[in-house]
Amino acid sequence: MPYVHKPAFEQTKTQYLRRLRALAYKEFAEFERQAVELLESTGLILVQKVRKTGKPDSMVDFSCQWVGLSPAPHEMEQTLKRLWPPQYLLKGQEFFTTVPVDEAMSLIYAAEPEEGRFLTGRILVQP
Repeated sequence: MPYVHKPAFEQTKTQYLRRLRALAYKEFAEFERQAVELLESTGLILVQKVRKTGKPDSMVDFSCQWVGLSPAPHEMEQTLKRLWPPQYLLKGQEFFTTVPVDEAMSLIYAAEPEEGRFLTGRILVQP
């Protein structure tokens, strides 16, 4: 699904928040399983924590550790862009962008996995 630059991403996320309802927590399990499996599939990222925030602008946050040889943010960014999104989100529209955070890399996403429902979140990968 499309990578977009941050201004376009924020506009899309705002539209989702205004016109859709949040995905129910009970629907998160399959998404979480697929996302963790996807992130860890290369052996470069280790998911340390998954947190449901209850906040509409970032509903599911993943805290990860980069275990690849090169801890450069550019390497983290390229890996995240290549991997994302999990199959669960391909049922509907999904948009994401990447944002450097000091020496870490963050991927933020917004999706409509079910008609009329949205899911948002963040993946933070730290060296």
